[in-house]
Amino acid sequence: METRGRRPSWRASLRTRLVVWFAAVLAVTLLVFAVFLHVIVRRTLWRELDLRLHAQVDNSRARLAPLWTIDGLTEPTFIDPFDDDGRWLEVWSPEGILLFRSPAAEARPVGLGMPSRPMVVSFTAPGLGHARALDATTDIIGLPVVMRVIESEERVRTELRDLVWWTAAGLGLCLGVAAWGGYRLARRALRPMERLVEQAASVTAERLVHQFEVAHTDDEVGVLATAFNDTMRRLNVSFEQARRFSADASHELRTPVTAIRTVGQVVLQAGADADVARYREAVGSIVEEAERLTSLLDTLLLLSRADAGRVEMRRAAVALDVLVRDVVTECEVLAEEKGQALTVDTVPASVDGDAGLLRLAITNLVDNAIRFTPSGGRIAVRVSTPAGAVRIDVQDTGPGIPAEHLPRLFDRFYRVDAGRARRVGGTGLGLSIVQWAIALHDGRVSVDSTPGVGSTFRIDVPM
Repeated sequence: METRGRRPSWRASLRTRLVVWFAAVLAVTLLVFAVFLHVIVRRTLWRELDLRLHAQVDNSRARLAPLWTIDGLTEPTFIDPFDDDGRWLEVWSPEGILLFRSPAAEARPVGLGMPSRPMVVSFTAPGLGHARALDATTDIIGLPVVMRVIESEERVRTELRDLVWWTAAGLGLCLGVAAWGGYRLARRALRPMERLVEQAASVTAERLVHQFEVAHTDDEVGVLATAFNDTMRRLNVSFEQARRFSADASHELRTPVTAIRTVGQVVLQAGADADVARYREAVGSIVEEAERLTSLLDTLLLLSRADAGRVEMRRAAVALDVLVRDVVTECEVLAEEKGQALTVDTVPASVDGDAGLLRLAITNLVDNAIRFTPSGGRIAVRVSTPAGAVRIDVQDTGPGIPAEHLPRLFDRFYRVDAGRARRVGGTGLGLSIVQWAIALHDGRVSVDSTPGVGSTFRIDVPM
């Protein structure tokens, strides 16, 4: 009960991992996008600045041309087109002589010196801050000059800083919303799993018939619930078989033990008055029940080892026709005691298998036929080889088996007529052993029976 009240420890862990993974993937995606966006915007802004500088060269050349003579500017004091927008202009001769400098540049010289070659350069100057200069070779009224146009970079840098800030704020907001949404989605997605865990926690050996709720059979949780239901059904069948096996085994063991105790008590009560014949009869009964008990225990031990997978097969080439004839020869004495006709008809047939297990299966079938066939009946054992398999038929003229008993005929301790089976010495385990031994050889056992006519048990083993 305490387990049901405690929240499953995996739930928060799985939910957290889902949210973290979702947020991490989204963060990496957004970060890559932000870096890509920053690179594109940065390139665009710097390209626009460079284009403006080139445009200023052309514009300045056009505005200076009407005022330019071979000796320079005629009225330089009227040329100051760059003060308002934070731009500076210098005009140099190819020989390195400064021909013109705008008043703004006069007031705050940048100190770059004479242009050496056409280029674009960024620099920092006192009172100006970050700026960008373009040195371009051109001409004014046919006279070669070098123009230097300078513009402040502060606007570009401010826009880039704003972009970084807004991008970071947007990333944080997106990640926060994504984490919250991912948590809600994970919680909703895992809710059916939580119900499944709660239902699984309530399953006990007495409640294996419980079926998990399946809301949607086509999703992962539905598939898991369906698999759980199938597993519960198989476990329930296994537990029922184990309970039935335990009850039947206890009953079968109790019967010979009770018989031995009863016979012993009767003999003890008779005391010295009992004659030797009575003692011999009692001892014979005790020995008979002890042998039956030993046989039952050996069979149970074999089945237990089989269930645990501890039975080793010693495969070799087995001549089934020879093996069947040996089994029939061993059982002829039992058939003769009941006045039965036991015949055998074989053809050469060989399989790869364990001779001991195959002998055990065939012996059980022939022994069953002898036990349940009345005196004077007939039992025929045949070996044939149809379509790449070896077939062994054990046919008797016994009482037959009603059709309703056939599906459970190979269950452990199952008997069609329990009273009659105990009278003839059956344990109800022989056919189970036959089915198990033949299954190890990839074969199958089947039965065809007609009440009042007889039964035919058939073994098919691949060659």
